Amino acid sequence: MRISPMRPAGAEGSNGEYSRQFRLRGFLIEPQTNRIVRGAEIIQVEPKIMRVLVFLAGRCGEVVTREQLLVTVWSDTVVGEEALTRSISELRRIFDDDAKEPRFIETIRKVGYRLIAPVAFEENGRALQSHPPANDSNPRIAPASTPARKINALWLALPIAAIVIIGFAFFRSRPTPAPAQIKTTPLTSFPGREIDPALSPDGDQVAFAWNKGAGSDFDIYIKRINAETLLQLTGTADRDSSPAWSPDGKRIAFTRADENGCRIMITPATGGPESELTRCMDTDSRSIAWSPDGESIAFTDKDSTDQSPGIFIISLETLERRRVTSPPVGYVGDNSPVFSPDSRRLAFNRTVIMGIQDIFTVSVEGGEPTRLTFDNLKVAGLDWSAESDSIIFSSNRGGSYSLWKIPSSGGAPAWIPTIEDSINRLSGSRQNQRLVYEQWEVDTNIWQMNLSNGEAASSLIASTRWDDSPDFSPDGRQIAFASKRSGSSEIWKCDGEGMKAVQLTSMGGTFTNSPRFSPDGKRIAFESCANGNADIYVINAVGGEPQRVTSDPSSETAPRWSADGRWIYYASNRTGRWEVWKSALDGDAPVQVTRQGGYAAVESFDGRSLFYTKQESAGIWQCSLDGEGERLVVSDLRQGDWERWAVSERGIYFAATAGQSVTAINFFDFSARLITQVATIQGRSVLSLTVSSDGRRILFPRVDRSESDVFLAEHFRVD
Repeated sequence: MRISPMRPAGAEGSNGEYSRQFRLRGFLIEPQTNRIVRGAEIIQVEPKIMRVLVFLAGRCGEVVTREQLLVTVWSDTVVGEEALTRSISELRRIFDDDAKEPRFIETIRKVGYRLIAPVAFEENGRALQSHPPANDSNPRIAPASTPARKINALWLALPIAAIVIIGFAFFRSRPTPAPAQIKTTPLTSFPGREIDPALSPDGDQVAFAWNKGAGSDFDIYIKRINAETLLQLTGTADRDSSPAWSPDGKRIAFTRADENGCRIMITPATGGPESELTRCMDTDSRSIAWSPDGESIAFTDKDSTDQSPGIFIISLETLERRRVTSPPVGYVGDNSPVFSPDSRRLAFNRTVIMGIQDIFTVSVEGGEPTRLTFDNLKVAGLDWSAESDSIIFSSNRGGSYSLWKIPSSGGAPAWIPTIEDSINRLSGSRQNQRLVYEQWEVDTNIWQMNLSNGEAASSLIASTRWDDSPDFSPDGRQIAFASKRSGSSEIWKCDGEGMKAVQLTSMGGTFTNSPRFSPDGKRIAFESCANGNADIYVINAVGGEPQRVTSDPSSETAPRWSADGRWIYYASNRTGRWEVWKSALDGDAPVQVTRQGGYAAVESFDGRSLFYTKQESAGIWQCSLDGEGERLVVSDLRQGDWERWAVSERGIYFAATAGQSVTAINFFDFSARLITQVATIQGRSVLSLTVSSDGRRILFPRVDRSESDVFLAEHFRVD
C-alpha cells in the first residue's frame, strides 16, 4: 500500500511557505510529519499544535489574534479558547520557553500571540528565506486577510541570478503531485452503529455490521460502492460482527457472540446457508482475518477464562487450530490480526490496558513477536502494504486518530498527511485506490441517582464530548471528573450540583483519567499518558502544576488514596503482571502490596483492609494492608469491570447487567454479608461507579449517544 504524498490542508503559513520545514533557533520544524527535532530528539506533536506554530511562523514578528488562530486552525470544529491555550502551552513546554520572559512565543495580553524567534525556511536542507525576530516596540497586529505570497523585503535584496538558481532547484526538488486528491464520503449514514467495515478483494463492495438503530443485535450487511441497496446476510438475535472476505470474494467469515460464547461462521457473499467453523471463548473480540492464500483464518481467542486473549489460526482444510501468540500475564491481550499479502506473517495489536497498545508482527508459525511501535497509546486499525514492507495504521499518537506508516521490519512511524477524520477499523483494497473506515460520534455524560429518596436517575454533568470517571470530594461539595470538552482528555472539577466547571490540567496527552480526591479534599490523584506510558500524578484541588508520582517504564493506573492520605495505591505491571502497589508523596520507594494479582485497590473506611479487583478473574477481593489473607468477598462483579464498584462505610456498591439496556446497582452489606439490589438504571451501559461518603448519592457516566458510520476514501493510492 503506497500513499501518495499530499499537502495537509491549512498547513501553509500566510507567506505561502506550504509546509516547508524551517528552523527556530536550535529546533528543526517538520510540518508535514508533525515533528519537532532537536539534535537526536524527535518530538511528535498533534496536527493542530503544528498548525498553530506554522501559522505563527508565517507571520513571524506580527501579532496574531486569538480569533485568527481559532478560525484558521480549528475551522472544521467548534472549540473554546482552552484548545488554543493548551496548544501554546505545549509549544512552550517543547521549546522550554518562559511565558514571563519569552524567547519564542510572546503573549500579547488580551489580544493574542506573536512568534519572536527568528524563522529560517529550508528546502532540501538549504536555507531559502529568513524572518528576523520582531524588535519593534509597538507590535503590529496582522490583518485578517493577507496575500497568499506576500513578498518579503529580504527577497528584493537578493540578486536576480540567485533567485533563479534557488527557484530552479526548488521546483526540481518538488515531489510529483498526487494524480488526484483523496476524496472522502460517508458510505453509510444509517441510524445506530455501522462497524467493522471490510472491503472486498476487488474493492467494489463493503461488508459491515449494523445494529439497525440501537442495542447489541448486530447483523452482517453488504453494500456495493456507488449503490444504495443493501444485502443482509444474517438475521439472528445474536451479535454478528467482524466480517472478513475470502480471497476470491465468494464467502464471508464473521463472528457470532451470545451469552454462551462465540462462534466463527462462514456464509456465501451472495447470501445462503451458514456453516460453523469453530467455537471461541473471547466474546468481546470481533477480530478475524482470512489469509490471502485462502487456506486459514486468524482470530482472537483464549484457552480458558482466566487467560488473556491471544492470536489463533485455524486451517480451513483440517480445522486444526493452534495458538500463535501468548501475551504476558496481566495484559488485556492480543487482537486485530491482519495477514501480510504473502500470508507468511501477521500484524496485530498488543494491549496492556485499555487505551495503551502497540503493533507487533509474528510469523504464522508462531515464535517471538517483533514489536514495531513503542507509543503506549492506542491503535484503532491496521493493514499491510501491498509489498508487505510496511504497516498502515490509525493511531492517536499525533493527537487525533490519523493515518501512520511504519516499516514492517521496524523503524520510525511517519505521519500520512491524507485523511484528517477520526479513523477506526480501516480496511484497504490492494486492487484499486480505496480505503474504508469507521468514523465515530460518542457522547458520554455523568448521571446521578439519589438512593435515599428513590428518585430516578438524572443527568448532572453534560457536554457534547466525553465526560467520564467522576469522584466526590469527601464533603460532597465538589466533583472531579475527566473530560474531552477542551479537545484533549483532561481533569476537571465542578461543584456538587454539576455547575461551575473548571479545567485543572493541561497534560496534552491522549489519555488522562481516573481523578480521585485525597481524604482531606485538598489534592487530586489521577493517571495520564502524557509522557508515553501511563503514570500517576497529583495536583492541588484548586489547580497548579501536577506532581508526577511514578516514572517507571511500566504502566501505572487506577490511583486511590489511603484512608490517612499518606499513600496512593495504584495498579502496576512492572513485575510482568498487574499487582497493587503504593507510593508515598515524600519520594520513598514504591511498595508492592499484592502478590497474586490485583487492580484498582480501595482501602476500607477504617483503614484496616484493602479491597481490589483482578484483571484476570471476576470478583472483588479483600486482604490486609500488607497483602496477606486474600479472600473473595463479592463474586458477582464481572471480569474487566474494575471501575463499576465503589466502597462505602457500610458496604460495597457494584453494577451488574440485569438485561438488555438495564443495569442493576447491587449492595453488599458488610454486616449482614448479603447482596441486595438497590436500584436499576435504564438505557445504555454504566461505565463506572462512585458513591458519596454518606452513601446517599451515586454518580455514573454512561454513553448517551453512540453512532458510527462507514466512510469511503477514494483515490487513496494502493499499489
